[in-house]
Order: sequence, then structure tokens, then C-alpha cells
Amino acid sequence: MDTNWLSASKSRHGSLPGFLGISSFHRGYSSDTGMKPDASQSTVSSVPSTESSEVGTAGGGGSWMEILENARKSTVDATTDAGKKVKELTDAVTPHVQQLFDTYPNLEKVVVPLGGTLCGVATAFAARDVLGNILSGFSLQFSKPFSVNDYIKAGPIEGKVVEIGLTSTSLINPEKLPVIVPNSLFSSQMIVNRSRANWRASVAKIPIRIEDIEKVPSVSEEIKVMLRSNPNVSFDSDVPYCYLSRLESSYGELTIGCNLKNMRKDERLSAEQDILLGAARIIKSHGIELGSTMQCF
Repeated sequence: MDTNWLSASKSRHGSLPGFLGISSFHRGYSSDTGMKPDASQSTVSSVPSTESSEVGTAGGGGSWMEILENARKSTVDATTDAGKKVKELTDAVTPHVQQLFDTYPNLEKVVVPLGGTLCGVATAFAARDVLGNILSGFSLQFSKPFSVNDYIKAGPIEGKVVEIGLTSTSLINPEKLPVIVPNSLFSSQMIVNRSRANWRASVAKIPIRIEDIEKVPSVSEEIKVMLRSNPNVSFDSDVPYCYLSRLESSYGELTIGCNLKNMRKDERLSAEQDILLGAARIIKSHGIELGSTMQCF
């Protein structure tokens, strides 16, 4: 073995100052702690012992590794417990949500944009009708298919408009009962606004005896003259008419029609009554008797 390198190494260590040598470091440590060094223990093994002692003192009785391990275990336990609770809740609610999806297939289209979570399902249920009513309310405000005091008909709903709100509209139906209608109904129903009509059609059918059929032409002309002279009749869209519209074995049917000007309901009913009374007087003046629609066998 080459001993020159070993000799050179010893000479170099000997030339270092005392506080930088290993043996000097070992003596300094022993004097600080008040302990005598063990001859059988190497100086290298004493260094990690010093580090462990210092860390334990700073941590208040335990190592940093033990503290981190305890924190990790606590976090894992809490996460596991929360996961179990969420799974139990999900398992309980999922069948009901799936049943709703099966019953209403289009509902899934509402839920998916919201994330598809249970919170999204609840939000979709709560917001679907509300948002639909609000959007329909905005549409009513802009398009104005009807106004307050208008008489409208939308599907099975009919009545006079009392108030137009953001989510609903209040009506008074023909029985004079208040009705609250969600605005979303008007987006899916045809709206008939009778108050905005310039005129209103009026049609009446009068049966006469089959024996008086020959007198129908003269009677029809007189009835049309009577309608043209009525101030409540409108000529903007059509002219009054009267003709034989039906012929049976025992009776004939005389149809009388005209367009009445836009007016209140009571005025319109009174105008229709005047037309019927005038037609009855003309028919009677020609000696025509009213017939029966009952068939004789």
C-alpha cells in the first residue's frame, strides 16, 4: 500500500487549527454538555445524536416527523369520515334523482349545464319555473300583447287583466273571481285580446217552417237593409248578410251575420238583442212562423 498519501494526509490535518479538527469538535461538544466522551463511541455517531436532541427540545417533547405524521393521520381520518357521509347522502338521494330523470327526460338537459351535481339538481328545480316566469314577464313588457283592463283569453284562461307583474299576471275571470296566472303560460298559449279588436262578429241562426221557404228571399233583403241602418254595425271588414244556410225535411235555417263595433260587453249584448228583435219583426210581418229543429220520424 502507498503510505505516502496517508502521511501527507496526516500532515495536512495536523496543520489545521484546533477548532476545525474532528477531535477538537468532539471535545467542545463534551465540555458543553458536561458529559465525558465514550471511548467506544466514534465522533461521527455523536453528531446525529446532537441534532436529534436539539430538534426534540425545539418541538416541545417530540420530533417534527412525529408531529407531521399525527397531522397527516388526522387529515386522512377527517377526509375519510366526510367521504363516508357524502356517499351515504348520495346513495340515499340518487335513486330519487334517477327516477325524476326517467319520468322527465328533458330535465337532464337543465341539470347538465349546472354541473350535474345534487346541488345542480336542486338549483334547476328551484330556478326553472322562476326564471321561466321572469323571462316571460320581460317578454310581456316588451311585446305588450295585452295591457291592464284588456279582456284576454289564453288557453283555458279567460278574463280581464288587473295587474301585470314580473312573474305572474292577475285576472278577473267571467265568474268575477281573481285568477293568478304564471307568466310562463303566455309563452306557450295563443293569446286572444278581445279588447284590441276593431270589431266583433255576431252570427245568429233562426229556424223557419219548411212551408215558408218561398218567402226567404224577400225576408233576407229586408233584414240586410235593417242591419245596414244599425249604427252599431261596422262595415270596415265585411258587409251584413242574411241567407238560407240549411234545409231539412221539416225546417229551414236562416243565418244572419254582421260585424259589431268594439264596445263594452253590456253594449254588445244589447246591440245583438236589437238585431234579433228587428229580424223577428220582419219575419213575423211576412207571416212566417218559426220552425223546430227537432226531426220528425
